[in-house]
Amino acid sequence: MKNYKEDSRKTFDEMAVEYENSSFGRMSGKLYDKVALKVEHFRHEFILDLGCGKGNLLEILKKYKSRLYGADISSEMIKYARERLGNYAELKVADSESLPWEDNSFDIIVCTLSFHHYPDPGKSLNEMKRVLRKNGHIIIAEGWLPALIRDIANLFLKSKFNKTGDVRVYSKYEWLNMLKSAGFNNIDFEKVSGFFLIITARISK
Repeated sequence: MKNYKEDSRKTFDEMAVEYENSSFGRMSGKLYDKVALKVEHFRHEFILDLGCGKGNLLEILKKYKSRLYGADISSEMIKYARERLGNYAELKVADSESLPWEDNSFDIIVCTLSFHHYPDPGKSLNEMKRVLRKNGHIIIAEGWLPALIRDIANLFLKSKFNKTGDVRVYSKYEWLNMLKSAGFNNIDFEKVSGFFLIITARISK
């Protein structure tokens, strides 16, 4: 049975030094400013970047004068994020299914090209809900593919040839079902940069 978490940890530990020059880093880099702009629309005193990598997006978010937090499954990524951000953000090596923060801690959780690595998306969304405050928001940037290409991609991701920890590319219908099942509402999709979606949603609790 595939261990997606371990594959993800290994992948990003190994690419941490040259992350910005990797295909993963270049794709994420196209989305950081667009995700940051979404933050302006919501209360943002406390922000968690889930799957924060080397802290590139958190560095952009400093302009909002928010309290910043970051979590990543890769200890190497967190090491470089600490070098980048110093004491400006609280950073922890953490699993999306078990976040080391108390209930009702954050106004916003941002997640850029990380969610597709989560083997139990429902559990991860429920954990996000737990640490969000009432009427808090998630801002998730993820890949989008037309149906036939998505089906082919997902077959590959299930195969033994996939060793990067990617789990699944989701359709809009799957996103809606997952988010509604976890208790999120006010769900909005924006297609950006060709094959990406930025998804925003609110939790009422």
